[in-house]
Amino acid sequence: MVLYRDGTEQGTLRKHLGSEEQHTVFKAEVLNLSLAVELIKIERHIQSAVIGAVSQATIMATRHTRGTPGQYLLSSFHKKMEAM
Repeated sequence: MVLYRDGTEQGTLRKHLGSEEQHTVFKAEVLNLSLAVELIKIERHIQSAVIGAVSQATIMATRHTRGTPGQYLLSSFHKKMEAM
């Protein structure tokens, strides 16, 4: 995950999930949302932010809390958003 401010890279975060047999692209996309929140929390004086995602499934999954693969990652994302 990369944080940009006014077109300039401000910070990055990475997380290694493991092999493709253990994890899905969906899980990686959801984890990226949580990493984005972490980067935003580190920054100071942010009044608003836009988190971009290209996965339609991930975007739709953030809108509900029904059981889905990787739901624990979505729950973590929602908790981080509430805390921020």
